[in-house]
Amino acid sequence: MNRFKTGNKDQILLYSSALDDRLPKDDDVYGFDALIDNIDISAIEKKYSKEGGLCFSPRTMVKVIYYAYKKGIFSSRKIAWATRSIIQFIYLCGDLPIAHRTISDFRANHGPALKQIFQEIVRLGYRLGLISGKFGYQDGVKIKANASDSAFKSKAEWEKESAELKEDIEQYFAKCITKDKEEDNLYGKNNDGYRISDERSIFKQRVLDLLNLEKEESKSESNENENEKEEIIKKAIRYEKIEKVLESNKNTEAETKLNLTDPDTRFMKSHGKIEGSYNGQVVTENQFITAADVTSDAVDFAQAAPLTKQQNETLKEVNLEKYGADAGYFSGENLKYLEESKIEAFIPESKEHLIDSSTGSFVPSSFEYNEDNDEYLCPNNKILDFMRTDILQGKEYHIYGAKVEVCMSCSQRESCLKSKHDKKVGYRTLRTDEFTPYRQEAYRRIRKESGTEFYRKRKIEPESVFGNIRNNMGFKKFMTRGLERVKGEFMIMCSVHNISKILKYLAVNPQKANTLL
Repeated sequence: MNRFKTGNKDQILLYSSALDDRLPKDDDVYGFDALIDNIDISAIEKKYSKEGGLCFSPRTMVKVIYYAYKKGIFSSRKIAWATRSIIQFIYLCGDLPIAHRTISDFRANHGPALKQIFQEIVRLGYRLGLISGKFGYQDGVKIKANASDSAFKSKAEWEKESAELKEDIEQYFAKCITKDKEEDNLYGKNNDGYRISDERSIFKQRVLDLLNLEKEESKSESNENENEKEEIIKKAIRYEKIEKVLESNKNTEAETKLNLTDPDTRFMKSHGKIEGSYNGQVVTENQFITAADVTSDAVDFAQAAPLTKQQNETLKEVNLEKYGADAGYFSGENLKYLEESKIEAFIPESKEHLIDSSTGSFVPSSFEYNEDNDEYLCPNNKILDFMRTDILQGKEYHIYGAKVEVCMSCSQRESCLKSKHDKKVGYRTLRTDEFTPYRQEAYRRIRKESGTEFYRKRKIEPESVFGNIRNNMGFKKFMTRGLERVKGEFMIMCSVHNISKILKYLAVNPQKANTLL
């Protein structure tokens, strides 16, 4: 007697079961499905025309694509396969398989609308009480672009190659024009060369050609012409691509590395290696993403204003009050903007922001200004007098310096004199500008006990979010190309992270589910 269970793949089913009968009752797809049903996606729906044939519901597309990202499936072909093969995806799309091109086009063409969906999810998190909207921590993460690193060259190198290709193409067409003129002279302007001419000499030549008396030479010449034609077509295609890259990067420096596959990506250092990447930016509270964006800039200092503005626009009911970020965001412009926006900034000037002055914290903002004497006092109580005013790139700077004998006898000399200039002259100098007061205020604020405590939480905020996105969800490379499309894809990933947080919260607090209705 056979004691093993066996199935019959050829069995005809008389009664089909409902899709949810084939799913565990506690499957996470139910919560995901219900959550998306209660999110406003009108930003996408209104882009659909009432005319034309039937298409997949945009809500179904959102469910399928977002759930795929939640499960670490990013390829449009793999997502399409999942709609045919994995029961959770079959359930979400109602057992209607979706073609990979439909998925790819949807993801690529709805960038701004995907941002609005992200903002809707942020507002939902606020209504549920996951975030207060008053506190935020910002950081950036480098994510690899969908472009080969070997396709990078400097702008100057692309310009040189473009000029060479243009010259080859022009020479080819000049050769074609010359050939046309020769044939016009031989056959006449109104004769295409395949009709018999009345002139006996021309007729005789045509007969010789038709008899293929020089067959091998003609064949060889024909092959050469075909090869040359194919080669010039390839050059023309590459020339057009290079011109598009140069056109979209008119204002970049000659040394800037540009990518032929994705003109918007840049070389960035990430996780110990340099590769073509984008810089993803987030603001978080309680590890919930409240604002997000993507930029081609490798540095972070210009990203504070756009993301804090975005959060305040998303959560109009409340204003951001406290903001923390690492030293990459420490700039006078940022600090001034945050101060004027009534946001307390907790940003260190350097990695030594919490080192006590007695052990060497001699960053510029640690110097105290005495307005009465127009002088600065260093952390070791040494005076820096006004020396001169410099104009650099249209900006005015005031230079202060200590006396050589004072710095030479100072016990903190080695810690203080860091720059090459100061080491050379033997005394500490200080360059100030219109933003110096904002830097000094930020320095004092973060060194208070409350400031230190607030800033310390930054390490468990955006860093944990990036860890979840990169390692748990496996999102380490963009599938789309071009900054606008990449922005949309990043919004999907951030939305999925937030949805996961919301579902976990509702599992513990089921009574809060009424907030969705």
